[in-house]
Amino acid sequence: MSRNWQQYCTHDDKNIKGFFGPYRWLSNFHLNPVYSNDIYFPSAENAFQAAKCINNSDKFQFTKCSPVEAKYIGRQVKIIDCWDTYRIRIMYDVLREKFTDQELKEKLLETGDRYLEETNDWGDNFWGVDIKNPTKGLNVLGKILMEIRRQIKFEIEFCMGQNFEKYYVNPNP
Repeated sequence: MSRNWQQYCTHDDKNIKGFFGPYRWLSNFHLNPVYSNDIYFPSAENAFQAAKCINNSDKFQFTKCSPVEAKYIGRQVKIIDCWDTYRIRIMYDVLREKFTDQELKEKLLETGDRYLEETNDWGDNFWGVDIKNPTKGLNVLGKILMEIRRQIKFEIEFCMGQNFEKYYVNPNP
């Protein structure tokens, strides 16, 4: 974690830019068990890095390490073919599982409609937005989180029968 996160993060009523401080739980490095491929991992980062492994037996090493160690180990394992093709879907699946935790789900819903951005100072312009080059950031992680939040809202409204009309499309208008 960056020691100077307060200098570049924005936490206000429109944005959560930077998953630090009170929003650390949005980070993949937040310790919260994630169940993936019949294995419990200590964090979303661990589960994501394990998903790279071509050999299933290699995945278990990610159950006993920290998220920081998992990221490091994940750079050294033999990865599945076409990883770049699957990594967004795998991240989505891991995060969807993370937010089955009721407390985290409620926190995510409490973010309302705020823009979520994985602002960072370590050069990640794919999953987040690097402060050194913010116009290049894709913020894929933030977009996945916002999509999961939208889906959870839909599920709650749909299951409770509220606002059904806004989701219903009449096939015979």
